[in-house]
Amino acid sequence: MAQTARDPDVERRINEHLEAIDRALAAKGVLLTERRSVTGDVEAQIRDMLAERGGGAPTAQDVEAVLGRLDPPESYAEGAEEAPAPPAERPRLCRMAVLGAAWAPVFLVLCVGMLGVARVAVHQGSPPPGRTAGKLALWVLLLLGMAAPFGTSILGWMAVGRIRRSGGRLYGIGLALFDGMFFPLLVLDVLLYVFWRVVVAIAISIGPLGFWAALGRPTYSLADRNWLLLFVLAVVTSLLVDWLIVRWAWRRLRAPAGR
Repeated sequence: MAQTARDPDVERRINEHLEAIDRALAAKGVLLTERRSVTGDVEAQIRDMLAERGGGAPTAQDVEAVLGRLDPPESYAEGAEEAPAPPAERPRLCRMAVLGAAWAPVFLVLCVGMLGVARVAVHQGSPPPGRTAGKLALWVLLLLGMAAPFGTSILGWMAVGRIRRSGGRLYGIGLALFDGMFFPLLVLDVLLYVFWRVVVAIAISIGPLGFWAALGRPTYSLADRNWLLLFVLAVVTSLLVDWLIVRWAWRRLRAPAGR
């Protein structure tokens, strides 16, 4: 390629033409490396055509004459190939939410196991049973079950934050919300049962003891005899309160950011 004098007006006009070509290619989605290759070839062609005109250093009029013989910048984008679109990433289920949901039943298994645990019978004069693999597994299950209320809740709320920040790459917000709220709501339900047990015991004790004495010495044994009433009151209020709390939390999670 022949070298030409670097006149500021000449260089400015050449650069304007090359930038116009680059913008047209970019609008078509052509990769940067391909755009640079095209504009480099066009620049070399322009300078060769200017050198062929002779007459010393090219002027602005020479550049306009050369550019008039070339194709317009938009024409370079017509035959250009668009950059391949990146493959769309399929959303996947949040593993943290799945882990929290899988951890929660360990606590329930522990509770059932504690209710139905069988005592080991040791005959007089026989040595106590030694350590076995079954005992080790039982201790591991015990530790996992005791930690499940905390681990499941923490994993659930961490999963909620991760899903909301994933930009659609993760899903499972409902499962994560279940993990985060299951054990707190379970504790709340137990407290509601205790509340109604106290209320029923006081109500039964008011007749024979009077109001103030009933407040100090409620008859819980009589309240426990009315277990069906306690069960209905606790279940109805627990379902209502749990539904209101979950509904509020779900609306907050589904609300647009910033509201």
